[in-house]
Amino acid sequence: MICTAQKDTDNGYILTSPRTLKVGSNNQLQLFRSGCLEEGFLKVSLYYSNGMKGDTLLEEQDYQLEKGKKDSLLTFFVNPVENDYIYNGKLQINGTLCGSPFNGSDGIILSMPKKYILLIQTDKPLYKPGQLVKFRVLKIDQNFRPSNKKNDTVDVFVDDPKGTRLFQFKGIDLGKGIQQMQFPLSNEPTLGKWSIMVSKDTESDRTTFDVKKYKLPKFDVSIKFPTYVLITTDIIPVEICAKYTYGKPVQGTLNVNSSLTIYEYPSSVGKTPIIHNSVKIDGCYNYTLNYSLIDPSQEYHYKKIRVSAKVLEDETGVERSATQDLSRLYTPLSMDFDLDSGITQYFKPGLPFTGKLKVSYPYGSPAEGEPVKICATVTRERVIEDWLAKKETKFCRNYTTDSNGTIKYVLQPLNTDSVKISLRADSLKYSSRSSILEHPFAYHNLNPFYSPSGSFIQLENVDKSLPCGKQKKIRLLFTSKENSMFKFNYQILAKEKVVYTGTKEVSFHVEDDVSGKFFNDNVLINESQTQLIPAPKSSSSSDSSSVEQNCPGTKDARYTPPVGEVYIPINVDTSMSPSFKLLVFYVREDREIIADSQKIQVEKCFKNKVDFEFGDEEKQPGTQTTVRVTSAPNSLCGLKIVDKSISILDSSDQLTKDKLFQRLQRMDPNNYEYYGSDPCNAVIPQPGLKSSQSFSGRGSSIYTRSIYDDAYGIFTGIGYLVISNLILFSRPCSGDGFGSSDDLDYVTGEYLTAEYETGEYDTFEDYSYMSAMSNVPAPFTAKAASITSSVKNVRDYFPETWLFQMEMTGPDGVFKSQETLPDTITEWEGSAVCINSKDGLGLSDTASIKGFQAFFISYNLPISVIRGEEFVVTATIFSYVDAALPVTVSLDEPQGFVVANDSTSGDLCIQPNTSDGIELKLKATKVGKVNITVRAETISSSKVCGNSPIYDAPARDAITQSFEVEAGGFPNEKVHTILVCPSGMSMSLSLTDNPHSPTDVLKHFVTLFTTKAAAFMASSAVDVAAAKTFLSQSLYAHFSIQGIQLGT
Repeated sequence: MICTAQKDTDNGYILTSPRTLKVGSNNQLQLFRSGCLEEGFLKVSLYYSNGMKGDTLLEEQDYQLEKGKKDSLLTFFVNPVENDYIYNGKLQINGTLCGSPFNGSDGIILSMPKKYILLIQTDKPLYKPGQLVKFRVLKIDQNFRPSNKKNDTVDVFVDDPKGTRLFQFKGIDLGKGIQQMQFPLSNEPTLGKWSIMVSKDTESDRTTFDVKKYKLPKFDVSIKFPTYVLITTDIIPVEICAKYTYGKPVQGTLNVNSSLTIYEYPSSVGKTPIIHNSVKIDGCYNYTLNYSLIDPSQEYHYKKIRVSAKVLEDETGVERSATQDLSRLYTPLSMDFDLDSGITQYFKPGLPFTGKLKVSYPYGSPAEGEPVKICATVTRERVIEDWLAKKETKFCRNYTTDSNGTIKYVLQPLNTDSVKISLRADSLKYSSRSSILEHPFAYHNLNPFYSPSGSFIQLENVDKSLPCGKQKKIRLLFTSKENSMFKFNYQILAKEKVVYTGTKEVSFHVEDDVSGKFFNDNVLINESQTQLIPAPKSSSSSDSSSVEQNCPGTKDARYTPPVGEVYIPINVDTSMSPSFKLLVFYVREDREIIADSQKIQVEKCFKNKVDFEFGDEEKQPGTQTTVRVTSAPNSLCGLKIVDKSISILDSSDQLTKDKLFQRLQRMDPNNYEYYGSDPCNAVIPQPGLKSSQSFSGRGSSIYTRSIYDDAYGIFTGIGYLVISNLILFSRPCSGDGFGSSDDLDYVTGEYLTAEYETGEYDTFEDYSYMSAMSNVPAPFTAKAASITSSVKNVRDYFPETWLFQMEMTGPDGVFKSQETLPDTITEWEGSAVCINSKDGLGLSDTASIKGFQAFFISYNLPISVIRGEEFVVTATIFSYVDAALPVTVSLDEPQGFVVANDSTSGDLCIQPNTSDGIELKLKATKVGKVNITVRAETISSSKVCGNSPIYDAPARDAITQSFEVEAGGFPNEKVHTILVCPSGMSMSLSLTDNPHSPTDVLKHFVTLFTTKAAAFMASSAVDVAAAKTFLSQSLYAHFSIQGIQLGT
């Protein structure tokens, strides 16, 4: 935000530019004019350093300044340099304002950022052999918009774990920002991590996915510890839960091992005991772990606690495991003055300093109700009759953290002779005398802000991320010694560009002073006051009085000018996400610039607001639900709905809000902070920046510095290069390079105010866990409890990806369709990514729907079996109705296998909210894919349930699933090499091979596969073209090497 006060200064200007200019891109320069606003002329020249050749002109542009226009946004394009990589340079301006010439220059950094972002999204993070891999490729710029150009193409390549390129997609048009593709995996692919790479010019992106044999888990096991555990804690509550993907509790047997982490070398094994527990579980199980039992000698307190849990599901014996480690910590609290969240690290005399202490437990959770002592040690220095007088006073107060773990504190306005504030926070609960726990504390130093006129402005601290689409009124405090008219001009900077400018005028009267409203006794640090330097003596009162009478210059003078406030409304939109900067300044009549700035976080949001939702929270498999996507009108949307079981195996996702904004920040890897020349240490060729000799007591000093900040630091602190003929740099500098105050001009020359010299200000005044093992069943309310019969005769459709497709929203920004739920009893997770040329890209949050019915069959088949192998399949029937169900279970006629125990059916009684099952002992007889169908339905006879109340509605379900039967043995490979000499643009090749089966080949299994691979030498372009054509055809052919399974 920018502020200008009183009368406009004649012929004043401020030119700002990003400190880092992007080569090959448009850059935005800003020119602010004050006073005369007649037509003017500006020439901007950019030079780059070229080694021994010196500065070379890279770019030069002329601008005509419009009459009456105070703020001008100028586009400055920087052409790339061929055959030369440039890093730094100099920006120089020359021009004329109202007939008066002006000029200036400063150093800049040159970078070559990425022009666009390439992204890849697969439908899943892992695949089985033979499955179809679906994926999308996206291309957007820094504003998340597509190029909307024709022939904006990329190339896509797919490599297996060995680096062999198996698929390629050339010339994929991404002018609209998104395209979807797919390719099949063979039945015997190379297992491991595959990669998809998208490439355009010098830019590329790569993502990976796993190919392996796996079974989707039907339930997950989680271990929950307390948020944190201190080293002094011996009794630790632990919760272990097992839940199905559709939310129901798992019933089974839990085996728990509790121990310390064991290193894999002999001397470590057996040093500490392992505590084993085996109990029944119904959803969740809670117990307390006694640390002394796993470390009886108390010698290994530095090791982590490890809990391993294995849950075996009743009836099926399917098991899932989880392991969780826990560290016992020495530090009970973390304290941070939170100065990185936008709160200034400088204090401004005459204005209250409002700060925030953030107190959290280990791992970041807010610490509520913690007693904390905050002290502020104020160091004051002044020159009295050529003597440097120093005084340190310590102010303290006790606080208690709020529900967010924060403490808001206020420092009363300080004098202009205050040179440092040392803040320190100490926990009162955990004293430093503790022999085990570390004492929590935090400290930070605040340096003073400087103004020769004693004028300051201060932005309100905004410590929370602002929501998009809302208005935030930000308070600005300012000092004023008399009735004045202020003109506040403000800028909002985002992504290195000014996205908004405005002006706010306010008339201030001294009787409108608002300084008193900030001195709340509950937050002001004023409970105790201790003078540290000089050390007080027993007769200090009388001595001080005598000294002050004989030497009035030693009397404490408090700088308390009237304070005004103004609120500036900021309409937060998506262009400001994920953060923006506010720059505020005004220009005094004496040409001094008074400024402040702050970086403010914004929630991650998109202009194209996308929402994905299902029409129901829960629905029966095989029935229809509504899928609805809302976005900006006429957006191209990619829908994605996958089984939640996938996220149990691998929860990674290539396309999330956090990852997208991280990619945005990485577009310019060279965009680091650079503040140019230090005005304290060099003569700056700008009219508004005086050399260090003007401010230092020793003009011949080799190196100078300053503890102060000023308007120049405000501009450069937000990444600006600034050139101006107004007074930006006003801080006094020391002359020995180490910050010694011996040569510091505290109050001399033009910076000596009358109030400070006469001491006419007011004198200084103060303003006033679980304890025992227990089973805790997980609660569950089934909305579909009355549905006990399947919609389909046989449930046989169990995809891992339900939907992965492209759709268009209409002119109203809505896409809606009726989709049939797959047959899986699970929870489905859906999301959408949408893009159009006007509003760019947007991502939805994840929505979910449960596919559930109150009565169903489930069984787990092996991934594969060997022909002739016997194996057991347990068909489990689940019932979530409120009464018993007598059912009969049957196996359809076997095909490709036989029932080894001659038992293909049985009767069961399923009690409410339980499961039961029958075991089927099978033997595979046929190589290949084999289906198995099991049916269950209620029977009229209730004898099997005895006296249990019977559910009065019929129940029925049947499912068909498949497994692979392998022949066994081991593969034998045979490779033939053929020399081919291509001639001309066309070529045909015939390969003949008559494999001879070995004597020990397995019956009914001889398979011939052929692959084509080639290396070529060519003597002409025609030969090269022919060979490339042959290789291209080979690349897309689905062949493998010859393989014959051998065995007995």
